[in-house]
Amino acid sequence: MRKCAALIFAVTLLFASCGKADGGAETGDVVGTLKIVQVVSAYDASNERANAEISEAIKEFCEESGYESSEFHSASASFDGYREAMASAVESGADVIVCEGETAFQTVLALQEIFPNVVFLCAGAEEPVASLGEVMSERVHLIRFREEDAGYLAGYIAVYSGASSPGFIAIAQTDPVVNYFRGFVSGISDAALQLGKDGVTVKCSYKDGFGTVKGSDGNKIPKLEKAAKEIYNAGCDVVASCGAAVPYTCAAARELGGKVIPLVSDLDDEYGVFTAYPRFEYKSAVKNVLTRLKDAGMKWNDDDAGKVSLVGLADGAVKISGEVKGMLGLEEIEKRFSSGGAVCVANSMTEVSADGVEIEFID
Repeated sequence: MRKCAALIFAVTLLFASCGKADGGAETGDVVGTLKIVQVVSAYDASNERANAEISEAIKEFCEESGYESSEFHSASASFDGYREAMASAVESGADVIVCEGETAFQTVLALQEIFPNVVFLCAGAEEPVASLGEVMSERVHLIRFREEDAGYLAGYIAVYSGASSPGFIAIAQTDPVVNYFRGFVSGISDAALQLGKDGVTVKCSYKDGFGTVKGSDGNKIPKLEKAAKEIYNAGCDVVASCGAAVPYTCAAARELGGKVIPLVSDLDDEYGVFTAYPRFEYKSAVKNVLTRLKDAGMKWNDDDAGKVSLVGLADGAVKISGEVKGMLGLEEIEKRFSSGGAVCVANSMTEVSADGVEIEFID
């Protein structure tokens, strides 16, 4: 039964692809009214702000360019949900499909050859891994945000917020987490130097997996809940938190009187524990790339075809939400960041280092 369903879906995709090839404009030939479609999951609140900004970018770009814009919602935040939504978008006449997030990007990698006349723009996913057979065709472009830039701003925020003992917590030692952490430590180093602070100690905790452990009362609690409480009990007053660790860090901060710098989260500050925090600017990043696409005749130029755009502070793609009293403005921080080659190079958490900063890992 499953094989039969898969075969029917494959045939559906094939017909959609053929219809597009016959009826739509060939990639690079601007014929008639082009249609740019955003595919978004209706059930994934974690990237709600990112998708809202992407939607604004597409609508503005299409209004300025005389193109048509549309939006398709997947039935779920799964691979199958995105796949069906993208197939529907192509059937509707999409010339360009724009999407956000890792699952959406993996779906594009699976469908890129099935829809040979559709251009894909993805944002907010990790680079494809060639060793796993993940290769982008010349019709696909990926926007990646520099996590280290956001981490650097978080380091500044921690120091200027008056943190006597800043902390960092994440669920695992992934490449993005390492990037956030090395930026965080480097930002702390530079901000502390400007304020004349010596010998800042950063406490770091990263717990692999979503498992459970025994809490202080002997009952089982999530690892992240225990880790979040431990980092505040270790003396941290301001903690930068990544991904799935953010809600646990917020709960612990409320209970223990700490503050949180989310990296980079769409969550609301329901507990009232956020300081200012860095955020990725999707709207300008997507609009800039769509402009390059238009300038190249609605096909990716040689620098963009099958490539990744890394955007960050220097591109205006990483900004700060909120204010910290006395802290340098974003423009001034960006100048110092760019001129100093600020962020240390490291492939793991334990390789991260910066002048004037001691790192203490919490087991």
